[in-house]
Amino acid sequence: MNESEYIRYLLLNQSENPRSKELELEVMRLRNEINKIGVNINQIVKNSNSHIYGEDDKIQLEQNICEIKECVQILIEKKFMN
Repeated sequence: MNESEYIRYLLLNQSENPRSKELELEVMRLRNEINKIGVNINQIVKNSNSHIYGEDDKIQLEQNICEIKECVQILIEKKFMN
């Protein structure tokens, strides 16, 4: 069962899970944050296509994205290990 399937399972079986309201709120918060990240990515792409960023900026951005991915992966692992 992958992560998405697990979350769907929890959401669809709310009556069996006493923490379902808490999970629902957390999913809503995460969805909101992902939406904000998407808006930021769109702005970055627009600026990149407008040649506002230099090569050094793009390299730094790629490094930052890799760091974010690592942090998210650590959080996911901690969340599902509890």
